[in-house]
Order: sequence, then C-alpha cells, then structure tokens
Amino acid sequence: MYFAIIAKHLTEICELTKKKKYLLLIFNRNSQIIPNSFEPMKTKLFIIIAVGMVSNAMFGQISVRPYAGMSISKFTYCEREAMMTVDRGAPKFKPGLNLGIDVDFPINDVISIETGLSYIDKGAKYSKEKEEFDFKWKFTSSVHIGYFGLPVMLKMQKEVGDIKLSVFGGPSMLFKLNDQEKYKIEFFDGISNMVEEFTESGNVENQFDVNLNIGGRIEYNNFNLGITYLHGLTDISLGENVKNTSVLINIGYRIEL
Repeated sequence: MYFAIIAKHLTEICELTKKKKYLLLIFNRNSQIIPNSFEPMKTKLFIIIAVGMVSNAMFGQISVRPYAGMSISKFTYCEREAMMTVDRGAPKFKPGLNLGIDVDFPINDVISIETGLSYIDKGAKYSKEKEEFDFKWKFTSSVHIGYFGLPVMLKMQKEVGDIKLSVFGGPSMLFKLNDQEKYKIEFFDGISNMVEEFTESGNVENQFDVNLNIGGRIEYNNFNLGITYLHGLTDISLGENVKNTSVLINIGYRIEL
C-alpha cells in the first residue's frame, strides 16, 4: 500500500515537472526575457562568490583600528643647508595631531598586511635669542604641515597570554593638504618692548612626502597603544634638502569585521 502511494506521488511530480518545462519552453521561444535577464545575474553571483572564496583563502579575519594621538616632528638638514638656519636657530621638535583608521588583512596567525588612511600634522619649531649691549631680540616660529597619509606595511604579531604584541614596517605616501608658518619676533631696547607676529603659507613646495615607517604596538582587550617612527625620504623644499622626521604615539581600538 505504501509503495502504491509513493509511486502515485512520484507520477504526479513527474507530470507537473513536464508541464513546467513545456510552459517554460513556450515562454522562452516567445520572449528573450529569460536568457537576457538571468544569465548576467548568474554571472555576477558567480563572481561575488568567487571573490569571497579568494578573500577567505588569502586573508583571515579582517579588522579595522580607528585611532588618535599626537605626532612629534622635526626638520633635518644636510650640513650645507644647516648653515642657512643660523638666523632662526636649529630646528626643534614640534607636537601635533595624528589620527586615522588602519585596516588589517591577516595572511596567517603571525603575518598580516596593514594599510589605511591617516591625517598627520608635521613640521618643526625654531627659537633663537640674541643680545648686544642694551638691545635684545627673540625669534620664534612654528611650521605646521598637514598631510593625508596612505601607508602599506607588513606586520608580525605574537600573543602572550591576554596581551598581543606586534611590530610593523613599510612605506607611506603623504599628500600635503596645507602648510603654514607662524612667526613671532620680540625686541627690547632697554626702555620699550615691541612684539611683531605674522603668518606665511605655501613655503613647503613639495606636495608629496615619502616616509619609511617602523613601529610597534601592544594590545589588550582590543585596546591598543602604538608608537611609530617616520623617517622622511623626500626633500620637501625642492632643492634645499629639508626632510621631515616624526614620531607618532596613538591609542586605538580594534574592531573585527
């Protein structure tokens, strides 16, 4: 009895399938909607699945790390150009802002590729005092250069209990957004004191700055503290051999996607 019921249902399914195939064939002969509409969809779906499989095969759990902190920057000169700074003094470190977001693509449990977007405030400070007889003057200036950064670094990491340690290195391309230099000159002639302040823009001629980045990071419960040394490789003043070196200190939070 059971076999008879099953055989009956199978017969009905086969008949229904034949009818659907016949109707689909008639509809397909009268219209090109089916091949023109469904084939591209199937192709796109195949591409999406293939890209996803390749991404999963190449990379593990992708994560992002928004961060913010401070930059400490200073100009460096060759010996010849250093003589040109006698009137303003030697360059000193200037604090600034750095913030951005990193994207981490793990290759395995130890090695990953890290890139992202960043904003870095670089530059330098100058200060010099001079006294002759009853005449004194003091010169100070601060150079601010805002950069949009694109780093590409190789990172190695190791877990020690609940703490994750990592070191990284690689190049970064910085694109200048703005630059400004603020001057302040104070005069004292023994009787009166005069102060003059003014600002200039556009003194940094090169629109790009290539850096070599080397740094490390310590992480606990997704919160992390990082320090990065940026060694300037580009003459930012086009001919004066002025390079900008920076140290970045920032705090971030890792988010797994």
